[in-house]
Amino acid sequence: MSYVKYTKEILEDAVKKCLTFSELGRFFNLAPHGGANSHLKSRVLYYGISTSHFDPHHWRKGRISPTRKPAYERLVFNEHLTYRMHGAILKKALISIGRDEECAIFDILPTNEFGGF
Repeated sequence: MSYVKYTKEILEDAVKKCLTFSELGRFFNLAPHGGANSHLKSRVLYYGISTSHFDPHHWRKGRISPTRKPAYERLVFNEHLTYRMHGAILKKALISIGRDEECAIFDILPTNEFGGF
């Protein structure tokens, strides 16, 4: 008879208390390397335990990216800039300072299927 460390009952109880597979690994005091999380995930899938309450973005809820620059830093002309800033980033910065989402030249609102101009 083979030894099963993570039975269905143990995993069901642990999965209810966790929001990610990484958190599940920490629940069992496992190192985050060496395939421990992958093994837990395969056991959870094997037993058919629901993980519908797991949130893949749980780790960043309420946090702002440390690399995200405020709009006043993005909307400054820099002649030494070696790359062209992406239009979506500029658009987000303009909207964050209160500019309307409309074309300044033709005075039209965004109406195409992509949600842009």
